[in-house]
Amino acid sequence: MASEEDEPPARFLGVHSLLNMATFRQISQSATPEQMAGDPHLYTAYGVSDRRQSYLEIRRVLGTWHALPYRYLLDVVFNGTYGTELVLMYSTQLVKVAGRHMQPLIRAILEGTCTFIQGYHPNEFTPPSPDAPVIASIEYVGRQR
Repeated sequence: MASEEDEPPARFLGVHSLLNMATFRQISQSATPEQMAGDPHLYTAYGVSDRRQSYLEIRRVLGTWHALPYRYLLDVVFNGTYGTELVLMYSTQLVKVAGRHMQPLIRAILEGTCTFIQGYHPNEFTPPSPDAPVIASIEYVGRQR
């Protein structure tokens, strides 16, 4: 059992802060794809629309975001069924993406229905389930906007 010395007194954090921290800890420790509905820090590696998109939004965690037009996407290079590497070749730059379980994300890009891709950082998002798509890094090579 924690002593009063281990936990900061409520008067310093405020009751509201304690409730938010407790809620976040509970969500983070018990999150599964079925239980994440109310999680404000839910990580989603990509978004999909039911129609073709004009732009692909690339969201780097703790970095700049870009919206690159699909019409300038020249080639999509990926490592087949492994789903761990992806390179988007645009006319002005390359976007290197590394992660795991990215097969559905890659399929959505190939179909032009992917609305965004988003990097993961453990300090920003609830940990995803072990079999969920995760983008570990996004790197720009070439001219940046």
